[in-house]
Amino acid sequence: LIIWTPNNGLLNDDVVIIPLEKITALDRGKVSLDYERQRLREHKDRGLLEHIITHGLDAPIRVYKNTDETYEIIDGVRRYLVYEILNEDYPGEGWDKIPTIISDDGISGGQFDGIINDGDGGMVVQN
Repeated sequence: LIIWTPNNGLLNDDVVIIPLEKITALDRGKVSLDYERQRLREHKDRGLLEHIITHGLDAPIRVYKNTDETYEIIDGVRRYLVYEILNEDYPGEGWDKIPTIISDDGISGGQFDGIINDGDGGMVVQN
């Protein structure tokens, strides 16, 4: 379990901090990013936002590194959107960067259903 906020700096060796502007979140599912952003701002779906403010980020997002030194999210879009919202609402307080695990196994472009915890502290890619 990784708990990280801009103030406590708790990380492990696999996690790097990446500026939000280098990360791309693509609309891939049935719900648009704008809709998710709106729900996270509204009271009916503020749970994740409030949790991250209060307790920090429990798990980093997972990204794939593009050739142009940018990153594409493969897991954690909602966590990324929360950081975008917090960065807008609290500029200069460290929400402009997010803990990230960089995947170099070539999984990108929605080729999998998700990454889940395997129960033993590891992550499993669901194809």
